[in-house]
Amino acid sequence: MGPSTEPIPSDIASQIWNTSSEKDIVDITEAINKILQGGGMSELTAIERTHALKEEVIRQLKTIMEKEKRENLGGPKFIFSQVMDTDRLIGKAHIASYVQTDVLVSLSKEILSLMQECNSVITSMHDVSKPPIFKTTTIMMGNIPYLNHVVKNLPDFKNFLGALYMLFYDDAGERDLRVDMKYYTKKDANGDYLKGEDGHFIDIDDFVLFDIKDLRTAGGHDSEAWPKGEQKQQEIANVVERYTYKTSMYSLNAEELYEFQVQLLTRIKELLLKVKADLDEEENRRKREKQSAANAGGVS
Repeated sequence: MGPSTEPIPSDIASQIWNTSSEKDIVDITEAINKILQGGGMSELTAIERTHALKEEVIRQLKTIMEKEKRENLGGPKFIFSQVMDTDRLIGKAHIASYVQTDVLVSLSKEILSLMQECNSVITSMHDVSKPPIFKTTTIMMGNIPYLNHVVKNLPDFKNFLGALYMLFYDDAGERDLRVDMKYYTKKDANGDYLKGEDGHFIDIDDFVLFDIKDLRTAGGHDSEAWPKGEQKQQEIANVVERYTYKTSMYSLNAEELYEFQVQLLTRIKELLLKVKADLDEEENRRKREKQSAANAGGVS
C-alpha cells in the first residue's frame, strides 16, 4: 500500500485562502470537501475526513490571517465570522455588513442569556414578589430576529425598537417592568424614592428601557395626539440627542442608525449585568442567613 496522497491541513488552508476571491464568502467545510473529492477521494470518505480535518484547517487559516495582518498594511483579505458561522471566511467585499451583524448577534445573545440567568436566580430564591425578567411570549419570540438585523433605514429601526419593547414590556403593565424600581426611580438624600406633585414616582431621565418606550412612541404613534404632546415630543428629542447628538431619528443616516442600535443594546446589557450582580448578592445573603439560622438552631 502506497503512502497517503491526502493533502495536509496547511496545504488545504493555503489552497482555500489563495484561490478564493475577496468577494467570496467561503464555507470552510464545503471547501475542504471539494478539495478532497478533487483529489480523487470518494464522497463518503471526503465527508468523514472533512470533519476530522476542519479544526486543524481553521487553525492553519488563522495562522495565515495573522501573518497577513503583520505583513500587509491593508490587512488580510478575509476575516472569520465570529458569531454567525465560525467556519466561514468573509471576503473584504462583505466584511462591513458581517462585522455589524456579528456585533448585534453577540450583544443580543448576551442580553438573552443574562435575562435567563436572572430568571434562574429569581426562581432559586422562591420569591413571589419578584417577577421573571424574561417572560417568553409568542409575540416576544417572534420579534427576536429584529434584534440581529442591521438597520439601514427608519422602518428597520422601528422594527428594532418594537422588538426591544416586546422583550421587556410584552405582557407587563405600563410601569410593571421586570426589573426593580431602584434602577429607574430617583431617590432623595435619605434613599427614599421621590414622588412628584402628581404623586407619581419620578423617573430617572436616562433609563434605557424608558428610552426605548419613548422612541417607540415616536416611531409608531402620533406623539402630537398624546396629552402634553409637545412635552412628549421634546422628551423624545432629548432621548435621540443623548445617543446621537441629533434631535430627530428622521435625520439619521444608516451608519448613525446602526450606532444607535448598538448603543441601545449595550446599555441594556450593562443594565442586566447590574441586575444579575445584585440578584447574585441577594441570593448569597439569603443563603448566609439561612445557614446562620440553621447553625443557631443546632446549638444546644
